[in-house]
Amino acid sequence: TSALFELNECDSVGIRGPFGKGFDINNGRILLVSGGVGAAPLAPLAEKACAEGAKITTLLGAKTKDELLFRKRFEAVGKVRIATDDGTEGKHGYVTQLLDDEKNYDQIYCCGPEIMMKKVLDKVTPSRAQFSLHRYIKCGLGICGACCVDGLRVCKDGPVFSGDVLKRTEFGVYRRNECGERVKI
Repeated sequence: TSALFELNECDSVGIRGPFGKGFDINNGRILLVSGGVGAAPLAPLAEKACAEGAKITTLLGAKTKDELLFRKRFEAVGKVRIATDDGTEGKHGYVTQLLDDEKNYDQIYCCGPEIMMKKVLDKVTPSRAQFSLHRYIKCGLGICGACCVDGLRVCKDGPVFSGDVLKRTEFGVYRRNECGERVKI
């Protein structure tokens, strides 16, 4: 991503993807839990689910109010609750703290920092939750293993995984660094 900022106008960029599998959309009562850039895959999911008749609540979190992404898009499709780490908007604290007040959802979708998603996984019914993972993806073909979570390839088997699957893995405990080495989170 940092290399993008070094590009000049008219420079060529190669784009590959999308890779793997996305969210399975279930109608009914949907809770979205977003941290930071995790809002990116959840905003179009919210719009599609709303168009299909789902009732949506979004828990939107970021470090500061200036880093809250796609707020208007989420507000256009349902209820939005906000938490910022520094307290500049909404609840002063982490978005996972808002989760304690939310009950009775048919499906939960989550994306954000892995440590945040692990906290969500530990608080919800795993079978009713889907998580979009962020891992280093080098080859995008499932060969190199840099994106693996206990043998599950984020580029091919994910990036979206059910809570049931993640509960049985190193998710939230270990990750792979840019060299592919397994490191503790």
